[in-house]
Amino acid sequence: MSSGAPRPVPPGTQKARAEHGANVYQAARDVHVTRYETAAPTPVAALHTLPRDIGGFTGRDDELRKLVESAAAAAGPARVIAIHTLDGMPGVRKTALAVHAAHLLATEFPDGQLFIRLHAHTPGQRPVTAAAALATLLTGIGVPPQGIPDDLDARAGLWRDRLAGRRMLLVLDDATGQEQIEPLLPNSPACLVIITSRSRLVALEGAQPLALDILPPAQAASLFARLIHREIADNETAAITELVGLCGYLPLAITLLAGRINHHPTWAISQLVAEFADTQDKLAQFTAGDRAVAGAFDLSYRDLMSDRQRFFRCLGLHPGSDIDAQAAAALGNISLAEARRHLDALYIDHLLDEPSPGRYRAHDLIRAYARRLVAEDPQEDRDQAVDRLMDHYRRMTEACDRHLNRYWHRDTSSDQPLATPPAPVNRGQALAWIRTEQPNLAACAHHALATSRLSAAVGLVQAMAAYLRQEGPWDQAIALQQLAATAAGQSGDHIGEAHALRQQGILCSLAGDYPAALTTQRKALDTFRRYGDRTGQAAVLYQLGIMDMLNGRARDAASRQREALSLYEEVGDATGQADALNGLGTVQRQFDDISDASRSHSRALALYRGLGDRLGQANALHGLGAVQGHQGDIDAAVESHQHALSIYRDLGNRLGEAHVLRYLGVLQTRREDYGAAVETLQQALAIYRGLGNRFGEAGTLHDLGFALRRSGDHRPAMAAQRECIGIRRDLGDAFGEAHSLRELGRLHALTQHYAMGLATQYQALGLYQSLNHTLLAAKTLHGIGIVHGEMDDHQAALDTQREALALLRACGDRRGQADALYRLGISLRLTGDHSAARASLREALTFYRGLGSDTGEASTLAELSALAGGTDGTGPNEPLAGQP
Repeated sequence: MSSGAPRPVPPGTQKARAEHGANVYQAARDVHVTRYETAAPTPVAALHTLPRDIGGFTGRDDELRKLVESAAAAAGPARVIAIHTLDGMPGVRKTALAVHAAHLLATEFPDGQLFIRLHAHTPGQRPVTAAAALATLLTGIGVPPQGIPDDLDARAGLWRDRLAGRRMLLVLDDATGQEQIEPLLPNSPACLVIITSRSRLVALEGAQPLALDILPPAQAASLFARLIHREIADNETAAITELVGLCGYLPLAITLLAGRINHHPTWAISQLVAEFADTQDKLAQFTAGDRAVAGAFDLSYRDLMSDRQRFFRCLGLHPGSDIDAQAAAALGNISLAEARRHLDALYIDHLLDEPSPGRYRAHDLIRAYARRLVAEDPQEDRDQAVDRLMDHYRRMTEACDRHLNRYWHRDTSSDQPLATPPAPVNRGQALAWIRTEQPNLAACAHHALATSRLSAAVGLVQAMAAYLRQEGPWDQAIALQQLAATAAGQSGDHIGEAHALRQQGILCSLAGDYPAALTTQRKALDTFRRYGDRTGQAAVLYQLGIMDMLNGRARDAASRQREALSLYEEVGDATGQADALNGLGTVQRQFDDISDASRSHSRALALYRGLGDRLGQANALHGLGAVQGHQGDIDAAVESHQHALSIYRDLGNRLGEAHVLRYLGVLQTRREDYGAAVETLQQALAIYRGLGNRFGEAGTLHDLGFALRRSGDHRPAMAAQRECIGIRRDLGDAFGEAHSLRELGRLHALTQHYAMGLATQYQALGLYQSLNHTLLAAKTLHGIGIVHGEMDDHQAALDTQREALALLRACGDRRGQADALYRLGISLRLTGDHSAARASLREALTFYRGLGSDTGEASTLAELSALAGGTDGTGPNEPLAGQP
């Protein structure tokens, strides 16, 4: 680190972090944000997610042998990572082979067998990104959504870390290419990866390619014979050979055709050959290039009853990848029982798969076929079906929102009945439903915008907002809120647009994009003001107040929170009032308005208790405990924080738990119980890192470094502060960076690296000055003066302390003035001005006595005694009184 003049950060470069429903508090002069969101449930690991196997699997003997041999190598002494790619044209049943092989090999990989669809060729659906796939895989092995990093490389690193030492089998189905696959590959020996793709993955280094062609004629005939479950007469062998040839030896076509003949046991195979041959001209409708597939589809479709044909066509209107009976009932405008019967029949006829109980999906070619058919239906019928589907998803999502959103105010009444079972009755059911349906909800929102169903797009995303804030993934959540803002703007729904912008701003802050968060919140505020929406204005003002506080703008922050509080009081929103009061108390506490902060937090706590809002109570108790700690009532502070910790743990709120543990560690430091403090802070740090909360991680590292410094363990203290500074720079947290630079400067001085200490303190000073934070700039100048004194540069120490004292007087900081006067007296004595030194020390003594500071009083009396005795004096080297 270089020394020299301070390098202030230019105005406009600072970023702020703000989160929806946040409580911001100060611990050891550091800022931290607590989110007011419903607690995330404990994640459940799903380590055996292979789809069901096919009984009596036929063919692919060579391919299976290669996979089994590879598994043996992975499980053997060499313990290598085996990667196989299965590529080939649509319909060759790459997935079926991969799943069958995985089931055969499952016992060799006892730590789990995971299956994930990557949707490279799913009509109407974008391929899954590597980042989204990693989020799914990490969630599946038990990582909570809040603990999944935003960065792709970080996600890949966490995935490899969690698989370290495990023997797992991973099936990656329908991949696009090397870029999508590479981050998903484990780095653990004894793992087996099977990848299916329509493309040859030539760029995937280290993979063993296995190209799947159509079946050999003999295997194709054997497959058909097995599937039809009847005795084959000698005179039918030739007919079967011809039939599978007409199918192009494509397993999918063979399977569909066999399913049809199973429902007609009186049919002769020769008759089927003749009928099927007549349909060959329809194959060109499909992009697979083998016309026999479409012929098989046509034959299967014509065998359906008319009402089932209509139902099958309606499925082609669904924008998502899978469907349950409830959505199917809404789409087809039929009863739930009838929808279930149709789905089961289509599953039996191999027109649908059932990847998990109660959920159905069509092969991409079959779905494309259904869409081609339904395109011939009247436009009015198609529009009404899609409208029913959108309405179903919106209503169900709103019902879930009632259990997930602390600020739920939406009226979901409607005259139109729905053929659905009762809505979720608790938070667990709501989360389970919306987690399962999230891909479909996102697909429907995009489809609604694309088809000018603007209000449907807005309503659906609004209903998802609380869930998206809680579980992300943030990039997809941001995209959905952008979609909602666009749809609302196009429809003239300006209030809806403002709400979407506000939610987008919250999500941007969660994702770490603070400039975007500030921009969108300001746009939202302008719109709410233009149209007189006071509740919306209050919500945005609250968020902007948090940003102001993080940037050190105390007056602006307090003004925003008071304005938000006033608006919430006008509209009678008690929850909003409590939140604004809690936010105001945080601002007041940070800037030493302790009595006012105590009143604000206490009022918030009373409101939360009246509302029965336990999470709000925990947040208010946390803030109140911080006030009590600032007032020196450590016992009361610990009690308040322990109460808050109990509520957070009862709710499963890991983020709140981390916040309280961090502050308890700070209180233990103040009690000089450094061993306990370090242990508690490390617990908080582990939770923050597990959640991926870098802001909390940085703040805890700062507090940990402080505790280590006070215990005399300077080297790890420096390491903690340096790591903290790096994170805060990444986050754009200039205010927090200044705190940590100031603390690091103290450590350099204590270890007698004075030049480095000065350089670091001057960096902190530059940041405080750029943030217009006079009080902290003054305290930093005071620290710089101490370092000059330790370097025996007494004139520089004198000049700096005078500058600090002037600023501290302007701020009215009595303790700061006492410390500066004390150090100023020492510098005056050392420069020979004893008269001025006595005057300065006597004024410091008056301040210390008024403050009840025994340490400061004793140090000052010692200096005065030294002056009276004519000695050089022996002021304390460790700046206990002189360093705030």
